Amino acid sequence: MRVKFTFLIVFIALIANPVIFAQDFGWANRAGGNDADDIFDMVTDVDGNIYTTGYFKNTAHFGEGGNQVSLTSAGGADIFFAKYNSSGELIWAKRAGGSTGFDWGNEIILDSQNNFIITGYFDTQASFGEGGSTVTLNAPGDDRDIFVCKYNNSAELIWAFNEGGINDDSGSGLSLDDEGNIYLIGNFKGSAIFDAGGN
Repeated sequence: MRVKFTFLIVFIALIANPVIFAQDFGWANRAGGNDADDIFDMVTDVDGNIYTTGYFKNTAHFGEGGNQVSLTSAGGADIFFAKYNSSGELIWAKRAGGSTGFDWGNEIILDSQNNFIITGYFDTQASFGEGGSTVTLNAPGDDRDIFVCKYNNSAELIWAFNEGGINDDSGSGLSLDDEGNIYLIGNFKGSAIFDAGGN
């Protein structure tokens, strides 16, 4: 009986706490289209801006009203990355990828200058960047290859490269050290070549 009474007092003390803190609702946002799409990762900078990445298929819409951006995949599913301010308003949304298969952005990180770096995978061939600063990556086989790309905070391409072998490979995680070196986590099947350019 003493155990039950002690349990009852502890239970009442836990649920009858007179100090309850309510949470203020900030904002919610919607992005996507009528087909498959998903956000796989997001990160915030020191100003509260939010960077996201994932994939979309066919057409996806980002932002609202006059600020809306619509992206159309080149085929299959493409990579998207988008930036929102701290109030949830779209700053920009971009795509990367190719005309075959599925291309996915799995993780996004920021460096000390708020440049962002994304890893994931692409199927056979994928283009990154726009206009004169476009880089096209080709997988060594007909399967998926790892990509890593870096853009400035205005979504202008700085560089992009791929790693892997003739089978399915995927980049799933990134990390930076204090000197700005990038650490890549992922998987490969069979054999894979890393840093084929000898850098």
